Amino acid sequence: MDNFHDFAFDGEGKGQLVVASLLSRNIKSCLILRDPEKASTLFGEQDNEKLQVWKGDTRNPEDLDPSIFEGVTHVICCTGTTAFPSRRWDGDNTPERVDWEGVRNLMSALPQSVKRIVLVSSVGVTKFNELPWRSLTLPLKSAVDNNR
Repeated sequence: MDNFHDFAFDGEGKGQLVVASLLSRNIKSCLILRDPEKASTLFGEQDNEKLQVWKGDTRNPEDLDPSIFEGVTHVICCTGTTAFPSRRWDGDNTPERVDWEGVRNLMSALPQSVKRIVLVSSVGVTKFNELPWRSLTLPLKSAVDNNR
C-alpha cells in the first residue's frame, strides 16, 4: 500500500468520487465526516488500515484535533455547498460557513508535514454564462477558440 495519506471531507458528490478512486487504488485514506456511519454505507466495510473515519465538521474548529492529522502528507478537501440559496443551506451550510470558515479551520489545523493540499470545488460550473463567472470564463473561452 502506498504511504499516501488523504483526508477527504464530504459525504456526497465530489468526496464520494475521490474516496472511491483512492480506495480502488489501495491508497490509505482518512475521512472526516459529520456522520461517520455514512462511510460504511457508501464504501462498504473497509479494513481500518485502508480507511479510517473520524467524526467531525470543518465548520467547528474543535472537531479538527491535530492528532488526527499525524502522518498526513496530502489533503484533498471536498467540502462545499451550493453557490446560490437553496435547501442545502439549511443547518448552517452557507458558503461563508462551509467554504470560507470550514476551509480556514481545516488549514489552521493541518501540521507542517502536509506536502500538498487540493481544494476541490464545483462552484459556478453550471453558471458559466452568468455573472460573476461569465467575466472569468470569457478570456478562457476566447483563448480556447483562438487555438482551434
